[in-house]
Amino acid sequence: MQDYAVVEEALRQRLITHFSNQLSDTRCVAGDIDALLRAIFDEEDTYFGCLLEFGMARELIREPFKAQIWATQIVGIFMIRYSPDVEDNLRLVLKNLRTLCKDDPRLGGTVDRARVIRIDTPEPVQVEDIGFYFVPFTVEVWERAV
Repeated sequence: MQDYAVVEEALRQRLITHFSNQLSDTRCVAGDIDALLRAIFDEEDTYFGCLLEFGMARELIREPFKAQIWATQIVGIFMIRYSPDVEDNLRLVLKNLRTLCKDDPRLGGTVDRARVIRIDTPEPVQVEDIGFYFVPFTVEVWERAV
């Protein structure tokens, strides 16, 4: 079983790869909303960002083998800054979030299985008087306990 930081980084890298035209190292961060907002506001023509946070973890027992598996949920918030193309950008993000782990369900061999289990309703919000859509989503990661 991997350290949580390793799993979170593998998911962050998967997001950057999957959304290569929208995200970068500075615009996809774990736990540091201030750094993310600085990157979005400081970089020109930047309309996307993603924040990852620990959601929860629970132990699963798989019958009949009694294999111990940990299911960890990582919660993300995809941020889409208002622009003339905001509706198209929102549709693009919603479409691509559904297939985030399809091509790499093991996150490069880091976990036994990763999948997006929830995409919530996009919410319009204001940050520093600038409009955004926040799209909350949850990725569940399964790992066998060692």
